[in-house]
Amino acid sequence: MTGHATEVHALCAWRGLLFSGDWGGSIRAWDQRGKCVLVLDRAHGKAVTCMKVWQDKLFTASYDNTIAMWKWQE
Repeated sequence: MTGHATEVHALCAWRGLLFSGDWGGSIRAWDQRGKCVLVLDRAHGKAVTCMKVWQDKLFTASYDNTIAMWKWQE
């Protein structure tokens, strides 16, 4: 799969999707065919360091000292 402009640092799988976060602070979601189905450019000001889905929400943490919550609707 290609689509990130910088190195991928975080991955999280959930309900047939793969979420990825990169060094530039962007987040993407991929379906099982490898198609990018969501792009959040500059979701964080610095690298996304970890990701976790909990109660149908995606939580991301970053070197910008923030944690973000993203509500995902299929």
